[in-house]
Amino acid sequence: MRAYLEYFISDKIVLKLIWKFLRSGILDKDIYIETTKGAPQGGPLSPILANVYLNMLDRELEKRGHRYIRYADDFVIYVKSKRAGESDGKCYFVHRRGASAYD
Repeated sequence: MRAYLEYFISDKIVLKLIWKFLRSGILDKDIYIETTKGAPQGGPLSPILANVYLNMLDRELEKRGHRYIRYADDFVIYVKSKRAGESDGKCYFVHRRGASAYD
């Protein structure tokens, strides 16, 4: 993840602040828990990192001509057929007014 963020964020001070935040740990009922992976769910940095990280997903979906809606790490991808949405075998088919949607 570090190399990926360095690709999109060139400011070394901002990167240093991100790493410090991610390694700062969490305090749960007066118990300190060290963090070594990911961003705390619901933390202020989580949506920003999701947008940076999923930027490549956006580009790939646009390249393939898919319609999608994404906010931070929540997204829905719309495709024209059930077959188009089953390329990875993991989809939920929703049929409404002749349109197919996959989540």
